[in-house]
Amino acid sequence: MKRIIKLIILLLVLFTTTNAVSANNKDNCIRLLGAGIYNDYLEANCGFKGGVAGMLNSMYTEAGCRSIVEQYEVDNTIKEVFNDSDKRLKVMGKKKFCSANKKAYYDLVVPVQKSRNLKQ
Repeated sequence: MKRIIKLIILLLVLFTTTNAVSANNKDNCIRLLGAGIYNDYLEANCGFKGGVAGMLNSMYTEAGCRSIVEQYEVDNTIKEVFNDSDKRLKVMGKKKFCSANKKAYYDLVVPVQKSRNLKQ
């Protein structure tokens, strides 16, 4: 639950500007990475098709995060997010897990599409 709250707060900040994550702020980069991984998990396991994970990945790259987050931190974040998500999916069951995340996920699709349009 804490991760979802952090994700929502982070995404609100991120979608106010395309450069919201400073290349000097490793913590924000790691949070952005975690958000991308979590949304990728939702897309893969729940069949959500809004492209949120891809956009977060692009934002991570454009913010220069790849040059400041160490590979072991990336690996640890991936492992942590997937383990936490797998545990919740197993406890809740796939249908309930996906249903509980559907609205929040699709609420991000419109800001993601707007962000893509601004870049084009």
